[in-house]
Amino acid sequence: MPAFAFVREQGFVLALFLLALGWLILFGSYGWTTVPRYCAEHFDFGIYVQAIARFSWHELNPWLSARGVHIFNDHFDPILFGALFFRPFFSPPIAGLLAEQTFVLGSVLPIAWLWKRKDIGGREAFAVCSLLLLSAGTVDAVLFPIHPTTWTLFPATLLAAAWLRRSDLGTLIGLVLLFACKEEHVFCGPFLALGLWALGRTRAAWGALILTGLWAAFAFLLRPVLLGPTIPYFQGTLAAFWRDPRAALLESVRAPEIRRLGTLLVPFAPLIVWAIRQRKAPSWALLSASLPIFASRFVAIKWGYQYGPPLVGLWVAAFVPLLASTRIPFWVAAGTLILLLTSLEMNLRGAINRLRPSGPSVCSNEPMRLNALKRGIAYLHEHPKDAAIVTSTLVAPLADRPEIYAVGSSERLSRYPYRYLLVEKPPYGYDWPLSSEEVSKKLDDWLGRKDTQVIFENQYAVLAEGNF
Repeated sequence: MPAFAFVREQGFVLALFLLALGWLILFGSYGWTTVPRYCAEHFDFGIYVQAIARFSWHELNPWLSARGVHIFNDHFDPILFGALFFRPFFSPPIAGLLAEQTFVLGSVLPIAWLWKRKDIGGREAFAVCSLLLLSAGTVDAVLFPIHPTTWTLFPATLLAAAWLRRSDLGTLIGLVLLFACKEEHVFCGPFLALGLWALGRTRAAWGALILTGLWAAFAFLLRPVLLGPTIPYFQGTLAAFWRDPRAALLESVRAPEIRRLGTLLVPFAPLIVWAIRQRKAPSWALLSASLPIFASRFVAIKWGYQYGPPLVGLWVAAFVPLLASTRIPFWVAAGTLILLLTSLEMNLRGAINRLRPSGPSVCSNEPMRLNALKRGIAYLHEHPKDAAIVTSTLVAPLADRPEIYAVGSSERLSRYPYRYLLVEKPPYGYDWPLSSEEVSKKLDDWLGRKDTQVIFENQYAVLAEGNF
């Protein structure tokens, strides 16, 4: 029986390993298979990769030529500095992918630590980790690499662990990381401060409240003064709502995207039903901290891509203190896993198809296509001084180039802004928001000019020099 006891005791470790391995193979592999094939588009992968490439001690707020803005004048998400730990050893695209997957997979570590300390049982810990990694919100986000909003999962579980262990330092570190993922997260602070106050953790409550006030003051008041004009995402959303609140609410309720909220919530149903039957409640403070983010998603009608993980992370965090005080029956853990896998039906099919040999696609692994793009990228790296306009998916591999611009994105202000052109020929390439027809029209115009000199061209791409 000692062997059986050992297996039962260490079963969570094995289950967590298999969960993480399955997640990496099915979903985490997406970035590793698309980036080498030049399939990761400028929005948002190229944006953040260019920031990672251009960060330095002399430039903490680098100019993103392809976005037409300084990185922290767009969103204030300084957790992005975390990617710099990988930059000395890897290219900026790979550093970004490693940072994202470190934060996402790292979100299970605080839960594993609680299990190690016997604060939470293995079954409960596995249910929590499953919700973190297999939520449709998390999977959608990692299939849209990279974005610091997705990285919120780790601060959320760190907060949960610190909340349970009554660690003031851990709570404040979790808050800093949570706020650092996106400027709107600062509105979670007052709810968490109130919850700390209710628990008698006065010192932590005051720390959370002061941190919230200082962060909000910088992000929304001082940042435009110190860094220059910022993109007013939050203010724009509020202004649109206050112009006609009734119409805005009706539009949000009727939007087809609202169904995504159900997809995020359904896997929590077994836990919710069990908690109601047991007359137990999750942490109201951690749960209410998700309200500002929920309101933002609802009003702006943004439920997909990177917008899910902050909600999922805080919802999961709210259940951790509850699960630490009791044990859940097998049907709750099994039901949670089944609902998670059911909600991922389309994603699982896509993952299985992606792992098969590649067929024709807009970013196929056809050697002639890849060789043409590699040749163009190498040429532009050898000629870094003048501006170049490229297909959206080529911004990331050229992110360390001073002036790189994406077709269909922000443009350089000049009569003839670009000297070099590297564009995939439709139907290949991806240049959202432009259609293939619009790209073809632009390409015909550029190549038809008298001073255009074609350096290289095949059926997949064209590299040219001239005045574009």
